[in-house]
Amino acid sequence: MAISLTFHNEAHSYHFDNMDVNELYAFKNAEILGASYETVASWTGLLLPGQTGEISTIHSNGFTIKRTIQNIDGLTAKIISESVFKTDTDELLLQIDGERIFSLQVVSINLQANKVFADDDVLNGNDFNNVLRGYGGNDRIDGRKGIDVAYFSGFGEDYKVSVKINNEISIEGNDGIDLLINIERLHFDDEWLAFDLNGNAGLVSKMIGAVFGHENLVNTTNVGTFLNLLDNGFSYSELMELALTIRLGAEFTDTQVVKLLYENLLGIEPSNSEIAFWTSKISSGEYTPVSLATMAANTAINKQNIDLDGLSKTGLNYANASTTVPLTSLNHIDSLLGHYKWGEGIHTGANITYSFRTDTSIYSSDEILGYGAPDGNGEPWQTDGIAFLDLEQIEGFKTSLEAWAEYANIRLTEIKDSATASGDIRISTLPGVTSSITYQPDLSTRGGDIWLAISNDLNTVTKGSSGYATFLRETGHALGLEHPDEGRVIADKSIDALPFSVMSKRDFINDSLNNKRDILYPTTPMLNDIAAIQYLYGANLETRSDNTIYSWLPDQVIYETIWDGDGTDTIDWSNQTSSAEINLAGGTWSYLGPYRWDGHTNTNMNLAIAYNAIIENANGGSGDDILTGNSIGNFLNGGDGNDELHGGEGTDYFDFESSMRAGNDTMYGGPDDDIYVLDSLDDTVVELEDEGNDIIWSELTYSLENLENVEKLFLFGSASINATGNALANELRGNSYDNILEGKEGNDTLVGVAGNNRLKGDEGIDTAIYLEAIDDYNIIISDLAWQIESKTGEIDNLTDIERLKFLDTNIALDLDGNAGKVVKVIGAVLGKKTIEKKELVRVGLNLVDNGMDYDALIALALKFKLGNGFTNSDEVKLLYQNLLGITPSQAHLDFWTNKLESGQFTQTSLALFAADHDINTANIDLIGLSQTGIAYI
Repeated sequence: MAISLTFHNEAHSYHFDNMDVNELYAFKNAEILGASYETVASWTGLLLPGQTGEISTIHSNGFTIKRTIQNIDGLTAKIISESVFKTDTDELLLQIDGERIFSLQVVSINLQANKVFADDDVLNGNDFNNVLRGYGGNDRIDGRKGIDVAYFSGFGEDYKVSVKINNEISIEGNDGIDLLINIERLHFDDEWLAFDLNGNAGLVSKMIGAVFGHENLVNTTNVGTFLNLLDNGFSYSELMELALTIRLGAEFTDTQVVKLLYENLLGIEPSNSEIAFWTSKISSGEYTPVSLATMAANTAINKQNIDLDGLSKTGLNYANASTTVPLTSLNHIDSLLGHYKWGEGIHTGANITYSFRTDTSIYSSDEILGYGAPDGNGEPWQTDGIAFLDLEQIEGFKTSLEAWAEYANIRLTEIKDSATASGDIRISTLPGVTSSITYQPDLSTRGGDIWLAISNDLNTVTKGSSGYATFLRETGHALGLEHPDEGRVIADKSIDALPFSVMSKRDFINDSLNNKRDILYPTTPMLNDIAAIQYLYGANLETRSDNTIYSWLPDQVIYETIWDGDGTDTIDWSNQTSSAEINLAGGTWSYLGPYRWDGHTNTNMNLAIAYNAIIENANGGSGDDILTGNSIGNFLNGGDGNDELHGGEGTDYFDFESSMRAGNDTMYGGPDDDIYVLDSLDDTVVELEDEGNDIIWSELTYSLENLENVEKLFLFGSASINATGNALANELRGNSYDNILEGKEGNDTLVGVAGNNRLKGDEGIDTAIYLEAIDDYNIIISDLAWQIESKTGEIDNLTDIERLKFLDTNIALDLDGNAGKVVKVIGAVLGKKTIEKKELVRVGLNLVDNGMDYDALIALALKFKLGNGFTNSDEVKLLYQNLLGITPSQAHLDFWTNKLESGQFTQTSLALFAADHDINTANIDLIGLSQTGIAYI
């Protein structure tokens, strides 16, 4: 049986019947198709078990894949053969050998990464639970049977969601309008919506309304927990019994059920006669507590309370209560990971609610998901009673939660804890215990509950206190983090300490566990905490996403880690007198500020920069600082003191800020182009070979002779100072005053800028640059010395300068050097009129300035003029014409061709003889050119 599917630019139809793309095989050499998708699926829906068929997919990019597939047993299929052809010619391009078995049970169709299919697509699911994801265009997505999810990237607010009368859903975004049919769930990056209000979502919302009260529908995690149970096989009666157990405890009575239903449906206390009426119906067997609650959930008044009609148009918000967390193979992250996180998979954000225990709070007595019977040892039932956090402690706790949200995509919402509502994270105190207890995220009702030990630690909860450190640690647990010494992976001893993680029980490296010391504690989650929380929830790029300056009060003790989302940022130590070591690289430590006692020694290892955080700049203080950049290019300003600045990769600027360059600084560049500013001869620049094209700006007379790897020296300031180059091809620039610029070896570029300057090229082909057109200057030669006078009367004196560059033209002065060779070749081979062609002069100068010798230049000119394979006679005639303006007589022609044929001359040496001849130099007026130079562009 043959099946043919055609993909073309206008529409792409997918019919996945009894087919698995969660276990798709990787298609070998897929690049031959020009496709950007990772896997290729097979279609077997029209094949009965045991049948074999040929399936062709014709792709719009000109290739056809043909497969022979056998449906083995309705659950699995086998790919027998695969071939790739050119569609228009049937040319076989690729034969893939080897059989493959794949499952036919679960379907997930993902076109988001497939830019080939960014048009109007049709996605059809099958009888199982499908995940369907389009990519651009106006797509038609049909989930068919099962509980199907349509995924859309971006935030829900970026889309317009409309539900039609027939329950079809229209999704309008920037890239088109999609039509969803038989879709039960919508997933956006920041919210999930359930639209099966006539299915599981309706059952859950009615149950929550009857048992927990309609206001508890805002607890998206609880909604998600109950949906997950129904979706995974719980019956509605089992779910209702679980809900009653969570709400009323394991030993709930018939009377409690009746009172609960009256309160949630009618908002009143039932009378004694009403209680007697309904409890008698339970005792008679007409109802069970579960069936009575189910009947109440289905009443019109409950549906009105929960606004079921409204939910069918907007969808029911829910969140995945928790997700299993895989390990990374990175010890600094894995040692902090618990088993679960809130929301979807790793790197995905979560909406998390939290609440503080009140005198109306109720806890589940379920033996499995809750705290067990009230006469047991569960935290809510402990006999020492409860105490509530005071306002200062509550604010401190909120601050600790918000601290985690600064680093990761965690959106926090506080709700009031009551008999009918509670947060994903619930905070309470637990008198009579010595250490706090926190349950990590999971599907139980305990997940996220925090029980704080009442101790003197909590009397002070400001940042840096042990109380605040307790809050950071316990909120870390509630978000899915573990102690590094007792998690799924044990941390290396070198990172199991507070400087690396607030989850650690050790104050310093190699400390024993659980010591209580009077020390400063971290004021933020620390280096490895941030790596782990961002692994779980993704990085929060909105945190300090503008240009941020990080600074501290003088003598402030620091103990924190910086995370920065974006912008151009600076660590600013300029108001400090103590020395600092600042390192801008992510994942590193800076040593700054007053020393702190860590329980073992005094240290100023006080500031870390989070992995993947980018801080661009650093300013030192008045001490002797060490500043180290990162790989993106930095501004490093040492400030007062004798500072050490290390640039690293990227284009770095050293002491660029004028108010921050006092002292004698040592500056180390790096592999890229760096820029240094010097205001003292005791400033030191260190540049190694092959470390970019570097610039020194100097406010005083400076020489590059001892800096053999720096290329450029620019002067600034308000004094007449001088610049000297080295053996490299330097660029030297003056300031607005009288300067001496001396190039030394190499082909140097000298720019006087303004003033009366002396420009000395020395060795090499050296160029003086002027910023206006040539007519704005008066060019004077005297005793082979050149002077350039500006309209304002400023005069530069030039020595050993071979080239002049003006705004509109260039002049070559070295008629006794390379420029002379070029014009003599042009005169002899191309004719003296050709000297007026400035472009041709430029070509010749470029060749000889870059190493071509005189012989090679004239040989190239002969080929250019006469073509390959020219004869001796052709050359002699050319030289006679250009030097003498005549055609040689036969005798003269024979004379010179004989010299060529006898080997007395080669074609090249004869042309050189002619070029150097007095007749040629007179023709081109070489002497006159030596007084004016030769123009080129």
